[in-house]
Amino acid sequence: MTTQKSPTPHEEQEGEHNIVPDLPESVSQGKRRERRLLSALDAVDQGLLPDMAAEAYNFLFGSVAENFERYLPADLLSISNEIARWSDEVYIDQQRYQKEIASIKRQRDRLAAQNIEISQSLLGAEQNEAEYENRITSLEAEIVDLRKAQSTVSPQPAFKIPDPEFFESSSTGISWEQWKDKMMNKIRASGNSDPVAQLAYVHSRLKGPPAEQVRARYRTDALNPYTSVEEVFATLEDIYGTPWYS
Repeated sequence: MTTQKSPTPHEEQEGEHNIVPDLPESVSQGKRRERRLLSALDAVDQGLLPDMAAEAYNFLFGSVAENFERYLPADLLSISNEIARWSDEVYIDQQRYQKEIASIKRQRDRLAAQNIEISQSLLGAEQNEAEYENRITSLEAEIVDLRKAQSTVSPQPAFKIPDPEFFESSSTGISWEQWKDKMMNKIRASGNSDPVAQLAYVHSRLKGPPAEQVRARYRTDALNPYTSVEEVFATLEDIYGTPWYS
């Protein structure tokens, strides 16, 4: 019957120290150092090393084991918490950057759409400008043609209405109604709308008693001077337009 060898205390302690998996590189180095110490202690148990060396290894092993048990779990927890905190910060930054990128893309798309609208507006304005320039060129050509046509046409003599004869009295010459009609036609045909010029012309075609009838109000110092030819005609109408005068 084969008897199984009971693990030595060092082997049990080595098993206890191997329960931490996947440690960082610095921890792995410590574990390797621990294994070397355990191997050395086994050698001491087997009488392969002097007692003094065994005491030194026991002291070192106890110090290393105590430090691993006291500080390693807390360090791992601190590192784990720090990694978790960094991961959260990275995630938050990533979300913020994604939002900023999405906002920038929306702004880019909006600016691109505005750029298209502006380009289309500019194109339409350029087309309108070209049409206006073509229209102006066409009108200028028409004006030149009209001027050439006018220069080739012989000027027609202007029609001139003769001056009405002098009005002296309805009994000796032209009647009041005839003279008034001729005078009105002459004034309208002249195109001169200046009241002073019209009054002077009417007075120049009066003689004898009619001229004397209106002379007082033609004076510049008159209390009630004439301001229009209609007022002169009204004065003469009262005198020469009545049936009893003729």
